[in-house]
Amino acid sequence: MKNTSLRDSLVERDWLADISVGGRREENALRQIYNRCFFPVLKMVNQRGGNDADGEDVFQEALVVLYEKVKSGQFELHSRLISYLLTVSSHIWSKKLRKLGKETFPVNWSEDIPALAEVDSFSEIWAEENSATFYRLMDQLNEDCRAVLMAAIWENQSMKTISQQMGYQNAQIARNKKCRCLGYLRKIFRKGE
Repeated sequence: MKNTSLRDSLVERDWLADISVGGRREENALRQIYNRCFFPVLKMVNQRGGNDADGEDVFQEALVVLYEKVKSGQFELHSRLISYLLTVSSHIWSKKLRKLGKETFPVNWSEDIPALAEVDSFSEIWAEENSATFYRLMDQLNEDCRAVLMAAIWENQSMKTISQQMGYQNAQIARNKKCRCLGYLRKIFRKGE
C-alpha cells in the first residue's frame, strides 16, 4: 500500500508539473485529474443534498482553484490531490448551501465530512476508518493540534504561514507541533482499535 501511495503521489506531482508547462501536457494532466478525482467529488455533493449538475459545477470550481494556484507557483502538494480537491469542493459546496439557506454547521463539526479521501500522512487511519471517525478522533485533540493539522493538511498551508497564524517563532516549531499532533492522533486511533 505504501508503494502504491508513493507512486500515486509521484504521478500527481508530475501532473502538477505538466500543468505548469502548459500545452498538451497540461491538457493531459487535467484529463487525468478529472478521471481520478471527479467521481469522489460528485459523490460528496450528492451525499450532501446536491445533484450531478451541482457536482460538476463544484468540481469545475475546485479545479479552477487548483489550476490558478499551480499556475501562480503558489501550490505545494502536501497530501493526496484527491484530498485537496475534496476539501476545496466541500468548502465550495458548503458555501453554496449556506447562501441558499440550506445548511448550517452542526454543533459538532465532525458530522459533516464525507468518507471519501485518503491523505498520505494518515493512510493507516483512512485505510481502516471513514473520515467521520477520523474527525471524531480529531475532536479528542486539543484546539492547537486540531488547528495545526487542519491548516497543514486540509488547507495545504505552509509551515511558515501556520507559524505566523499560531504565533510560533518559526516554521520549524510549526513542523514539530504538526509531527507531535500526528503522533497524538495515531495514539488515539490505536487505542480505539
